[in-house]
Amino acid sequence: MTFVIAGGGPTGVELAGALSELITLVLSKDFPDQDVSEARILLLEAAQRLLPGMPEDLSARTLRVLQRKGIEVRFGEAVSGFDRREVALKGGETIPAQTLIWAAGVRSDGLINALGAELAAQGRVRLEPTLQLPGHPEVFVVGDAAYSEDEQGKPLPMVAPVATQQADSAVDNLLALLDNRPLKPFHYKDPGSMATIGRNQAVARLGRFHFHGFIAWIIWIVVHIYQLIGFRNRLVVLINWAWDYFLYDRAIRTIFDSSKLQTERDKEQAERVSRV
Repeated sequence: MTFVIAGGGPTGVELAGALSELITLVLSKDFPDQDVSEARILLLEAAQRLLPGMPEDLSARTLRVLQRKGIEVRFGEAVSGFDRREVALKGGETIPAQTLIWAAGVRSDGLINALGAELAAQGRVRLEPTLQLPGHPEVFVVGDAAYSEDEQGKPLPMVAPVATQQADSAVDNLLALLDNRPLKPFHYKDPGSMATIGRNQAVARLGRFHFHGFIAWIIWIVVHIYQLIGFRNRLVVLINWAWDYFLYDRAIRTIFDSSKLQTERDKEQAERVSRV
């Protein structure tokens, strides 16, 4: 019943909040013979605050909400290993847990290593301002494999808005290359960022405006439903979300034999005693 989440970005924050509510609101009803009070959720972040890409006031607000949900948030902690029984930290500490959720970022595909180009953090390839591969003007790179910087020299995050805008810019530049027209450098237009922390709780940055709590949660819902394709899809998702919201229900169910679960616990306990 111990869950460790590595990474305090939007993915880690949303997972921690959703997992907390799943345990307290859903599993407590579906499995009344299980003591869900034993559940423990740890959110580990190597930096010194949550949501590093957001303003500090929203990071502090997120921390307070997660702590009210009973989630343990630890800063300056990085995972070094996991053997399905314990999570090892770089500082030497180990946390007994059978579930580790990785939300601390990803590396680009190994194909990038074969390009022979200069690589930046997370295996991303450094590009020309036009998103062309240095030395190969016929090759464009976009998405998580591409390393681009904003006007302040900070690397752009590996998120969907960056990838989609890069794709549009690469298409325009490719057509310009075919027509022997000058290419334009890529400039990212930041649409803002949002993260949900659970029921009725979210944080959002839209330009210079900061939102938190219920208002930010409503903004998050509206934005995500609006981005779906087709009115029917939007309506279906809205109805499903409303059903879950008012009835505290989830469509997915897991059926298992509780006696087998207890047997597995007994075996694990015996193994721990034998190791001691």
